[in-house]
Amino acid sequence: MDFESLPLIDKITTFAWYYVRYFFGHTYPKIFDKQDEGFEDQFREFVFRELKAITVSDSHDLGFGKGFGSLSGLSHEIDLVAKWDGLLVVFELKNCQVDKNMILNFQQKCLDYFLQNEGILRENCLEKVFLTSSTINDIRIRNFCIIWGIRLVDFSQTPIGQCKLWLEKLASDADISKFCNEQIEYVAGEIQYLEDNIHTDMNHIFRRKDEMTFEMSPNISAPINDLISKQSELISTLKSLMKGTKT
Repeated sequence: MDFESLPLIDKITTFAWYYVRYFFGHTYPKIFDKQDEGFEDQFREFVFRELKAITVSDSHDLGFGKGFGSLSGLSHEIDLVAKWDGLLVVFELKNCQVDKNMILNFQQKCLDYFLQNEGILRENCLEKVFLTSSTINDIRIRNFCIIWGIRLVDFSQTPIGQCKLWLEKLASDADISKFCNEQIEYVAGEIQYLEDNIHTDMNHIFRRKDEMTFEMSPNISAPINDLISKQSELISTLKSLMKGTKT
């Protein structure tokens, strides 16, 4: 498996991780004093040029990239909305230290637009990505993102797409796979478990019950602590294997 063969959403989040870990941090090392200046513009350009998005929203867009109004009537600035065939991805881009209020605000902005324009937005898979060049250490923020379908991409945690690439590389190396086949199978099973139990399409979380009512359900089908620990364990195992050591 190479980068181009990843599922599209994995390709997007893996690219976003590359961006904060290898590109932006080296080109503009930790310029938190400038906040998001340059961070958003470079990423928007890359999404269009490298990830071949069909459309990308303008800077400081106030209409969800589509000229939409919100349910409340308030206008919300969305950093980036990008469209691919069958997929709409809403990005929040932060070149600064992140706190819970930033995550909550992003969720509420998306929800306000979604509830007003649900009929149109259901035509595509709708994903939310929160990208930050900082490291998220508060496990409660990670919990919130998993529960409400936000794909959190930060400097520190390897995304599932990159895990798949490492796993494929290990499996194709005869010398490593000969001695580490059990660990490789374990990681493959954990990746599948996470994908089976974490559902990030906003249409999955918010469903119309009748003309006036929506049903909301967290997007996980396994205990949150179990999902968090499995994600950490599989990344740790993969990193050890990539160094040629056994775990």
